[in-house]
Amino acid sequence: MVSIGTCRLCGAGSLELWRCGVCRRVVALCQECDSAWPSSDTSLRPSYSSEHDMPCPGCRASLNANGTRPATEEEAAAFLTRR
Repeated sequence: MVSIGTCRLCGAGSLELWRCGVCRRVVALCQECDSAWPSSDTSLRPSYSSEHDMPCPGCRASLNANGTRPATEEEAAAFLTRR
């Protein structure tokens, strides 16, 4: 699992990189508060989980959907250069 630091919102969760199973976008997802960012710029507004779902900040599909998986090292490197 690729982690890029600690969540600035909750201050406790690890920001881990996941690949959406629908749009295939890599997103940063806080493992504590379930906030998600579409790029490595976490100063932007994240998307937030609802009571039963975690929407992808790219396509709004569920990050709980089939095919969502941890990002590979190559996907993580591309994500970190995207703004």
